[in-house]
Amino acid sequence: GFYDGQEHTSESPLVNAAKLLGVPDGSIYNECVSGSGYTVGGKTFLEQYNGSSHKDADLIIVLGGQNDSSVNENSIKSAVDVFISTVRSNSPNSEIHIFNTPLAYGGRLGAGIGNNGPSGRMLTEGTVSKAASNISENMTIHNGCYRWGDMFGQAASDTDKVHLNASGYQKLASLIAQMIKNGIGDY
Repeated sequence: GFYDGQEHTSESPLVNAAKLLGVPDGSIYNECVSGSGYTVGGKTFLEQYNGSSHKDADLIIVLGGQNDSSVNENSIKSAVDVFISTVRSNSPNSEIHIFNTPLAYGGRLGAGIGNNGPSGRMLTEGTVSKAASNISENMTIHNGCYRWGDMFGQAASDTDKVHLNASGYQKLASLIAQMIKNGIGDY
């Protein structure tokens, strides 16, 4: 993808979304690890959260799930449920927003694209969406994100039909910020 390693630290779409929401630079803590997800990566989302010293943050934004696409349904469901209940329990006063990673332009839930193929992508999106039963008033799971790559346009996507490019990630940051600011759940 466009972002890896150190680029995640300062150029993450979520860092840029936080800035667009008016969060001061010194108050943005990016815990992301490239290639991770609810069940996979150098550190899973739960491991990243558990390792954070900023569980009392006013705003927690999660973006991901596409890297979990090769994992079976029970493993994804279990990992999503544990992640959501852990975050909710340990950050009771935080506003929490969970977004699925959008497909790039031309990418389809039904198109085989390596490990990010149809059943896995659809399964992850659906599993995170179904987790809504575990949420409380300060947590929003935003549905429909997988469609955004087409909306952003071909010029905002890598040719691999999996990743957005720098322009796409900036558009993603802007849309995430707008949804949070305006209280929009699904788009």
